[in-house]
Amino acid sequence: QRQGNKAVLLDLPIEVLTGVCQQLDLLDIVRVAETCKGIRHGDGGLKTAEIPTKAPMVAVLCEREFLRRELVPRTRPAGCSESWVAYLARCIRQRFCREAPPIVAGKACSLFVDAAGQLLACGKGAAVGHGDAEIEYPVPAPVTVMARIRVRSVAAGQNHSLALSSDGRVYSWGTATGS
Repeated sequence: QRQGNKAVLLDLPIEVLTGVCQQLDLLDIVRVAETCKGIRHGDGGLKTAEIPTKAPMVAVLCEREFLRRELVPRTRPAGCSESWVAYLARCIRQRFCREAPPIVAGKACSLFVDAAGQLLACGKGAAVGHGDAEIEYPVPAPVTVMARIRVRSVAAGQNHSLALSSDGRVYSWGTATGS
């Protein structure tokens, strides 16, 4: 019965199969691809290092998830044992993780970096960076002293905070005491 379903699926015109695949989310594409070697590897099988040209799942992932064609990996790393679908899905997940805005929490503060690289903070204490350590800031607000600095990443300790600027400089504020 299972073999019959696979054969029927592969016998569909590639345009129909691609249209069905476009309705699926990333996880479902990977799940469907894992049920059928022809869908998973396309015309070259697992051995091919170059991206398969007739694999509907690969076509959908490339079309939908990579905004520009030049971002699509054309080859897999040497020794890669993943299917093309699994490899592309992993690349997509890694890209989403890299593009996620940095958010961290310290003992009594939270730091956020928005899409423009502006640092926002809320909470209480010197690690917040708003100047007065005794005032509580319940809503994230721009850290004024960092207003002209594009921030790429942030970290927070118990009583201090760190920011990495887009030009590679590290900024720190807060206290070194455990008060």
